[in-house]
Amino acid sequence: MILPVIAVLSSGIVVKKMQVMPVFSSRFKELWEEWELRGVVLLSLTLQILLFATGNRRKYIHSALFRGVVWLAYLMADTVAIYALGIITNKLTKLNSQSVDVNTQLNAFWAPFLLLHLGGPDTITAYALEDNELWLRHLLALVTQAGVTFYIFLIAWTGQKISILPIVVIVAGLFKYGERVYVLWTASSEKFRESIPDPAPNYSKLLEQHELMKAEGYDVIPHEVIEVRNVDGANLPSLEQPYKSEQENLLVAGGLVKIFRRLFADLLLSIEDRNTSKSVLEGKDYLTVFKIIEIELGIMYDWLYTKTKATHTSWGLAHRITGLVSICIVLVPFILIEDHNYSVADLYLTFILLAGAILLDIYALVVLLLSDKTACWLIKEKKFAVLDFINLLQPLTGRRRWSDHMAQYSLLSFAIKEKHLPCHQILEILHIDEKVEKLLYKHHKKVTKALKKLIMFHVEGMQSPQTRKSWGLERLETDGLKWSIELEFDQRILVWHIRNRNVLPPAQPRQFGKLRDQ
Repeated sequence: MILPVIAVLSSGIVVKKMQVMPVFSSRFKELWEEWELRGVVLLSLTLQILLFATGNRRKYIHSALFRGVVWLAYLMADTVAIYALGIITNKLTKLNSQSVDVNTQLNAFWAPFLLLHLGGPDTITAYALEDNELWLRHLLALVTQAGVTFYIFLIAWTGQKISILPIVVIVAGLFKYGERVYVLWTASSEKFRESIPDPAPNYSKLLEQHELMKAEGYDVIPHEVIEVRNVDGANLPSLEQPYKSEQENLLVAGGLVKIFRRLFADLLLSIEDRNTSKSVLEGKDYLTVFKIIEIELGIMYDWLYTKTKATHTSWGLAHRITGLVSICIVLVPFILIEDHNYSVADLYLTFILLAGAILLDIYALVVLLLSDKTACWLIKEKKFAVLDFINLLQPLTGRRRWSDHMAQYSLLSFAIKEKHLPCHQILEILHIDEKVEKLLYKHHKKVTKALKKLIMFHVEGMQSPQTRKSWGLERLETDGLKWSIELEFDQRILVWHIRNRNVLPPAQPRQFGKLRDQ
């Protein structure tokens, strides 16, 4: 191997280096280096505004495009903010022992705002329940990104007024990011299950006493219902008006959600829980029952996917007010700046960051004020003047809590017809072709009042297991599908689905084998 190399060198042959053709021009590289940080910081602020405005609207918007935009913004928000912090760190590191110029110092001032962005909006902390399980990863990110922000602050320190201002924003960012980690931790499956108290040790004895008193003719109502009904009767002079009726619905839902949150923790409901909910909902019309369930699910959504656990506390309210005041205090020195050495684009972007932080804090306070949980608290505390003012801003009866639509998925169409997108091959390589194409077979239908009434009619007729069993058998006999009970569970589901689509005639068990094989 060595001899041929020596021979080539001795012969005087010069080996030329391969020249790499530049993909981008030098002018493009200069523009990229000048505007990269500005574009990424502006994109981070845009994502925060988008998440703030759309995060809690997933409760009542079922559009796949809308959910896709929220999902993409949720995934990009942290990555973009961390990338911007990396650019600032790299820019300061390249200076070595050189003094920090005014523009670089202004760029370093953006780092605390990126820490605020990493804290996330109040309207969305998790896109899916699995995101709550990643609280430990976010805790590590809090430590590392806070360290990077402090590093930038120390490197860019010059002793001037602008060098002191980031301290206020850094503290606000640490509290905001800490809130996000705390909310994710409390909404994780294990911690959420631990937060639900166990039944009282003497529960069986209390239940026995209740049953004996009922047998003697007493009207026994569980403790939770007494608390709700007493408040209703004392504070609601007339339930005929929709506004007053909505107050009662909020109180009832606020009490029942403490019971039904056990279902979200995979815990069983006790007989007392059943009796409590039954006594509360008994005698109410089907629209009122659906309204109460909507409010309950809305409160549970806020607990699991937003910062409600932290915001609906005196500490959370104080943090938002002090954070808003501190950002306003930081804004004042920049308004009074008379030094024209700053880059105009950088100075304008700094004002945009400050204004964006102030507007987002104001929006967070508005969301907190207009929430159902705040309305429940105001009713219990008898602060009806404040509630009336809130009702003027956003009427209680006009609040949207779900889309009033039900998702419909056609299993038969998916199995028989094939709808391929133009980019099907790319999706197939990424192994997400089935997930994406399932959306083509899913559509939504409005849940009408007639359907709600029908659902409540069947629920009321299925109070006991005997009634539920007889109702199911009668329905199968009517449809000629009593033979399907002998099949496996997954086969039963398939047969009933085909029958509901009027594809399989009744009482033809022999033909099912042929259809299944096909």
